[in-house]
Amino acid sequence: MPIMDLFLGGVDPWAEKCDPLASEPLWLRPTRPNSRAKYGALPRTAAYIAAHFDEGDIITLKELISNVPDNEGLMTGESRPNLDTQYQRRFRQLRDFGWKIKNSLEDRSLEPGQYRLTRIGQPLWIPGQGEARNPRVPPRVAQAVFERDGNRCILCGYGAGESYEDGSPVQLRAGHRIPGARRGKPTEENLRTECARCNDAIRDERPDPVTLDEVWPAIRRQPKREKDRILEWLLVGQKTRTEPERLYDRARYLSPSERRELIERLGH
Repeated sequence: MPIMDLFLGGVDPWAEKCDPLASEPLWLRPTRPNSRAKYGALPRTAAYIAAHFDEGDIITLKELISNVPDNEGLMTGESRPNLDTQYQRRFRQLRDFGWKIKNSLEDRSLEPGQYRLTRIGQPLWIPGQGEARNPRVPPRVAQAVFERDGNRCILCGYGAGESYEDGSPVQLRAGHRIPGARRGKPTEENLRTECARCNDAIRDERPDPVTLDEVWPAIRRQPKREKDRILEWLLVGQKTRTEPERLYDRARYLSPSERRELIERLGH
């Protein structure tokens, strides 16, 4: 069931301070209790989702845009352009607070503009609640990390533009080696390229990691040449790639017409 008591048994701080906004739904309250400070679009979006959706439900951008105006729209009654982009950004921000919301690339049963709520995280709508798991990574730092790591997840080896075995597309993220919850910083030194699956902060839904006893029999049966390759990868901390593999990585970023021309050249 969606969360009906959004204050989880506590007192509505707006009502406690006799703020007239207490009569409004949380997602329509533009300021904090008895304050001119903005309440914020992110906590209001979280409140609306928690009050109307259960885990597993599908959320549409159209519904959120219609019912949860941004701060400027709430104050003036006029909505700003590019709202789709704003709400997509809020979904990404919610993930930093333990929420899990999948898009159409991660869940192929969804259409563009649809999202599936699979985990309700921290109650950001309650003033004073909510602590981000990790500090935000500046885009320029994330790009530098991706380029340094060859645009590949250093944990599983999948690269940008590729697909997992189940056909789902790979999405890369800049993951923290030491999480922000343990004072890890969003620096190149503390970041590494991870795919969305390896970066998933909610790991209890994933299978248990493989153990040495499970993987060693298969490794032991490999020829010495293959064992040496595995040892090399373990020593450097990632799978080393051959020159043809590196060239393929570069070729994947060609335009469609250039890729067709390259295929024709290689076919002769």
